[in-house]
Amino acid sequence: MTPNPALEPPRCYALVPCAGVGERAGVGGPKQYREIAGRSVVAHTLAALARVAR
Repeated sequence: MTPNPALEPPRCYALVPCAGVGERAGVGGPKQYREIAGRSVVAHTLAALARVAR
């Protein structure tokens, strides 16, 4: 049976830019790895994306 694209929900993608040295943030290293509330900034971002229903 061939899937019917009209009946399938569209795919959803996310691009998480995670680069740089954090110079303007003044954190002494890449800001994406800076811990906030016990987790890195990138971990907070990925957790938020994981909660998206799609």
